[in-house]
Amino acid sequence: MIDTFGLNPAHLVHGRPQSSRGGSGELLAHMCSGQHLSLLILAKARGFDPIGYDAFDHPVQRELRTVVGELLSVDLHAAPWGIDGCAIPTSAVPLRAAAEGARRWATPHDPLVPERYRALLERVRSAAVKNPRLISGAGFLDTDLIRGGDGVVVAKQGAEGLCLVGLPGYGIAVRTEDGDAAARSGRVATVAVLAAIGASIAAAASLDSHRTVNLADPRGGAALATVRPGDSLTTLKVS
Repeated sequence: MIDTFGLNPAHLVHGRPQSSRGGSGELLAHMCSGQHLSLLILAKARGFDPIGYDAFDHPVQRELRTVVGELLSVDLHAAPWGIDGCAIPTSAVPLRAAAEGARRWATPHDPLVPERYRALLERVRSAAVKNPRLISGAGFLDTDLIRGGDGVVVAKQGAEGLCLVGLPGYGIAVRTEDGDAAARSGRVATVAVLAAIGASIAAAASLDSHRTVNLADPRGGAALATVRPGDSLTTLKVS
């Protein structure tokens, strides 16, 4: 991306990666560097000054709010916002709007998707379906949802226990209130929701490790407990 578009990595603002296991400490080793480089690409394509692209009122951020807001049918310019772990402004939206956004991502030519975005959204959908490993990586729920989705399922996990799943006819947003830092309850709940609505993806082999999750014994013994979906998740009604 840097070579193709002539970007300056020194403009990146997300900070250097921090890991207890060490690492290069280089800006480009940060997990958010690809996303931030895409923002620099947008600035260059529009002729915006790349300096300060992370500021709420920078034209890059204004354009992002406009486009994403139109895709979600939400006025993000008026929405509450804060700085996320990726060091850029992030807008608050209702879970229902997030779920609807996932449904539209899975069906880019839906009448509710503005016509000028349909072909572009299809490119994004197709790229995710063709490259699920690049969404998160092997063993992660969103990658495994796409892998087992027969080309019609898209998914993306977010920070603080959020998971979005889109498939024809459905959009799902699951939020775990405690942030799900151990990545246990959120994925079990997401697969249970898919099963409750009768989605075929719920039976995919790629989700075998997500239907129930064991709580490991830190001393190396047998699992201390198993996270399973509660009864409420088996009686959900679609709305």
